[in-house]
Amino acid sequence: MAADRPSALRRLVLPVAPVLLAMAAATLAYNLSWRIEDDSVHQATALLSGIVLFASIGFGALFTYPMAFFQGAAVAERILACLATPLAWNLKEMVRVSEFFTAGETLYYGINSIFLLTVIGTFAQMGICEMVCRRSLARRGRTHVRVVTAVPVLSVLLGIAAVAVMLVWGRGVHWFYIYMEGYKALFLAGC
Repeated sequence: MAADRPSALRRLVLPVAPVLLAMAAATLAYNLSWRIEDDSVHQATALLSGIVLFASIGFGALFTYPMAFFQGAAVAERILACLATPLAWNLKEMVRVSEFFTAGETLYYGINSIFLLTVIGTFAQMGICEMVCRRSLARRGRTHVRVVTAVPVLSVLLGIAAVAVMLVWGRGVHWFYIYMEGYKALFLAGC
């Protein structure tokens, strides 16, 4: 490891912490908002915390990736940093459903459409961020930086394709049926 390379705290923890903490705080606020007696305050709290929750899980990579990039994180570290919040959220959801699903069903639930789209969307965002960060380096005079390369472009295109298949194709119904057929084959075979 180079002596001038930032610590793991700067490369990973600092980029992840704000988004992960926003998700945790928004989850807590959303889940406890029903306790607020004033209905308008309850609704406003639920709405605001829901928006923060959605943004942190679905779009946190737009914050995390550039921060990790400019802190000197390697590509694998940037990927890990960007996936930390969606993975933490999915793990929390899997623990929640494990109260009424078997262990196998809980694992299958863990690859549901929302989580898959979140992961694929996160990779698409990382592709966009990679090109934007490279562009920033090029503008700063780093002439050896290629802004557009195959992997970031491919991640963006796969993200668009995933949205087309999982959300647009039959308004998501077709993909849901594919998912449910997998569930039936794994857990209801012979019934």
